[in-house]
This record gives sequence, structure tokens and C-alpha cells, in this order.
Amino acid sequence: MPGYGRLISSLLAVGLPAALLVMLALPRAIGFPLSRDELATATFASLSPGEQATAVTLVDAVATPYYLLVHAVTSVLPGDLGIRLPSLVATAVAAVAVGVLAGRWWGVHSSAAAAALLAANPLMVALAATARPAATATVCVALALLCADIAISARGQSAVVPWVGFVAATVGAGVMHLFSLLAVIPVIALALRRGRRAAVSCLLAAVASAVVICPFAWWASSQTGQVSWIPAVEAPVALAILSNLVTSPDRLALDVLDALGLVAIALGTGAALVIAARARQIDPIVRLTFAFGVAVLPWLTLLAVSAVSPVLRTGYLAPSTIGVALIGASLVRVEAPDGAAWVRHRIGARFVGAVLLAGILASTIPANVRAASAGFRHDDFPGLASELLAHAEPGDMVAVVQRRHETGLAAGVARYAGDEAFGSEVRQRLAAASALSAEVRQIVATAPLQTTQTPARAWAPNNCSAWVVSAGELRDDDVHLLRRLGIVKAVDDGESRRFGGLRLTPARCDR
Repeated sequence: MPGYGRLISSLLAVGLPAALLVMLALPRAIGFPLSRDELATATFASLSPGEQATAVTLVDAVATPYYLLVHAVTSVLPGDLGIRLPSLVATAVAAVAVGVLAGRWWGVHSSAAAAALLAANPLMVALAATARPAATATVCVALALLCADIAISARGQSAVVPWVGFVAATVGAGVMHLFSLLAVIPVIALALRRGRRAAVSCLLAAVASAVVICPFAWWASSQTGQVSWIPAVEAPVALAILSNLVTSPDRLALDVLDALGLVAIALGTGAALVIAARARQIDPIVRLTFAFGVAVLPWLTLLAVSAVSPVLRTGYLAPSTIGVALIGASLVRVEAPDGAAWVRHRIGARFVGAVLLAGILASTIPANVRAASAGFRHDDFPGLASELLAHAEPGDMVAVVQRRHETGLAAGVARYAGDEAFGSEVRQRLAAASALSAEVRQIVATAPLQTTQTPARAWAPNNCSAWVVSAGELRDDDVHLLRRLGIVKAVDDGESRRFGGLRLTPARCDR
């Protein structure tokens, strides 16, 4: 019976946090409108595998495996929930995997803490309700780390199966998101601790993974220009992105809670390392070094690369939340050794760890509350469509400025304004690997919106009203392109309306 009780405790330690994550994310997965990126997912997933093979020659080749996964899921469960279901399931499984890993190291209390930290992390909750590959990449990383730990601890033939699992999970992480592989690199610290045999096995498994991933990476590298829009990163923004791993998934400016979250993690890591070092305990030091590497190495690497070509974004760091969770979980298990009188005589290491852990968990609450009450993440397409339909009239023009990385913008306008014909055209163009940087359409009717595609300057009357839809402010090259299409006076951002990351700008047209 004691063994049965431990089993139940272990299951509850990881199962309850996973259920919490689903409870936090499910209302958003059901109720929030799709963002631009998710609409790209939805459009690609609506294509057959053959059509996808053609479409990815235009854009998003790196996301091909993810689009095929979503296509398979939505063929069984269509709709927005079906599109987001892989992310919802992936984050829940990731919480379980991270909890199991922490439990193997530090016991059931740490298992519950690690799973809870991942489940309550605002970035993970947001990604659980977002139809993009960051969540599926994160679960693959979590499974790879767990399999590696099992394989490193095993002996002889019993290590073969977990090493195979490590290779499979690492390949999965790579094809879901190449940058997620940065969070797998710290596994070498665990392997080196176990000796030469484990290190060689880890190296062979890494080579086997690379044999599969490298051809895919080479093929996808032909579209590196797709991320050329990412802005250069200054130090305050870089720190804000790092803090997004703790308290807020979308902010690019540090606030008090962000700073407190980072301080809590730094203090927790430092306290655990100092106590372990004074007790001359090697394994806790290695494990904390590993966890810190998972949390920080991807950020440091992308920050360094960004000095040449900006690539630092919060979503690219999603697997680093695993390291944050493991750092927090380690605080629950830390005990003061005899030599650490400064801890033992004042408060006690366990109490310090509990306070720091509670602080990290508490810092996630405001961001989760704000996100749940926002009604959308990134893009308010329903609000934009409502504004357009309220003011546009038949005969007006609609111009959609869709840059290369914004595959879902036109699809979002068509979907949420009810223009089925336009949506069908967008899908057909994508299936043929053909897309327009900007197009002008004439409004035939409203409620729902009905538009027709018109050749440049072939429409009348002169000096008619126009509505320009864009993601963010119009750039100079956007304005020049619109003027070539006959849309003028579209540069007054003072007259534009913002809908999350979207903008609706009134303009005039001129033949």
C-alpha cells in the first residue's frame, strides 16, 4: 500500500498542474479570435498535403511538419479548437514531463512544483491557446530532456530505448522549431557527470539527430529572408524578452513584476548552488547548471546572433520555460547542510526556497489575469471587421497590405468580415504559391462584406473612400506601393484605428 500511495501522489503531482494549465488555456482556445500567425496556420492546414508542398515554396517551409500535424488534427476536429488542440495537448504533456524529471531528481514535492511552475507560466498558458509550433517544440524538448536523463542513468541495454526516445524527441523539436534545439544542448552537462560512456552515447545520439535535422534545416534556410522583419534588439528589450519567460508573454518593456521575477530566479539559483557547494554535493550543482543552461543558453545565443542578424523573440525561447520550472522546483528540495550556518540559524533553506517559489508563482498571476480579460492576443480581427463594416459603403475600396511574413492578414480580414469569396481567393493563391504584397478590392456589399478584385486603377469613381488594413504602421515602401495602386493619403497614422497589432487607416483613392 505505501508504494500505491506514492504512485497516486506522483500522478497527482503532475496531473493536477497539467489540468490547471488546460483550465487556464481552454477558455482562450475556444473564445479568442485567431491572430495573423494562427490564420496562416489555419489557411495552410486547410490545404491538402500536395497543395501544402507547393505553398511552402513561397513561405513557411520551416513550419511544414507543424502544418501537416494541424491538417491531420483538423480533419478529425475542424474549427478553431481543432487548430489549437495540438498546442493545448503539447503544453499539458510538457508540464507532466518536466514534473516527472524534477521528481526523479528531488522527489514528489519538487515534481509538483516544476509542473505547477510550467502550468502557471503566462507564456506557456498563452502558447497553449495559440496555433503555432512553439508549444509542440516545447513538449518535444521536455521529452528529449526526460529521455536523456533516463538513458544517462540506465546501464547497458536498458539505455537503448530511452536514447532512441531522445533522438526521436530531439528530431521532433528540430522540425517543429529549429531554435528549440538550443534548449537541448545542456544535456551534455548531465552526460559528462555520468562519465565517458554516457558522454559518448549522448554524442552519438546527437549525431543521429543531426543526420535527420540537417537536411530539413538546409531546405528551410532558403527562406531566411522571412525573418528579416525582426527588429534590432537593444539591452532593455533583450532583458524584457528574458523576463517574458517568467511573468508576461508579450511585453517588450520591463515592469516591477518582471524585475521581481528575474530577481527571484537569480536568487533561487544562487542560493541552491551555494548550499549545494558548501555541502560538497556534485549532482545538485550539475542539475542546477543544466536547468540554468536550459533557461538562459537559448536567450544568450539568440542575443549574440542578433548582433549580426536580429532573431531574438519571446516565442523562440518557449522551451526555456522548462529550465525556469526546474530552477524553481529545486528550491523545494534544498536543505541546509551543517556547514551552512547562515541559512540554518536564520530561516532555513526550505523556508527560503518556499518563499522564492511562492514569489515566482505569484508573479505569474497578474499576467494571466490581464491576458484572460483581454479578449484577444495580438490581433483584434473582430474589432477591425466591425469598424470596417460600420463605416464602409458599397463603392469604397479596401486595400490589404500583407508583407511576406504576414500570410494570415488577408485571410483574417476575409474571415472576420464575412467575405467568403475573398477568403477562397486567398486560399487558392496560397495553394498556387502566389501571393500579393498589397491588393485593392472594391466593396460590393456590407454585412457581410462582399468585395471584388479589381486591376490597378481600373475602378471608379475618382476620389472615392478607401480603407487600408495593415499590421502596424505603414512603412514608406507600403505607402509607395499603395500609391502605385491608386491609394493616396494613406499615411496619416493619426487617423488610423488600432486593433491590437492591426491598423485600419482611412484614405482616398485616385485614378
